[in-house]
Amino acid sequence: MAKYWESRILKAQEALFKDALRIMRAVQRRPLLHSELRHLLNLKPARLERLLEMLRKNFWIVPRTVPNKAWVKHYESQKGIAILDR
Repeated sequence: MAKYWESRILKAQEALFKDALRIMRAVQRRPLLHSELRHLLNLKPARLERLLEMLRKNFWIVPRTVPNKAWVKHYESQKGIAILDR
């Protein structure tokens, strides 16, 4: 029974990692708004929030506010560039 749950957890972590890479590749092309990321990658809002929080925490992407607007665009950081260039 323990092996079953371990495999389920590993599959969930693998899917989360793949989605994180998809976000980083999308942001690598051009800075994107939260809603643009959600529609482009077809992710649920809660999952996208969790992934963005993880990527921000590890400094793989950098959120910046757009002047004169209440928008936040997500940019790729130097650390994110180094990871994707490997």
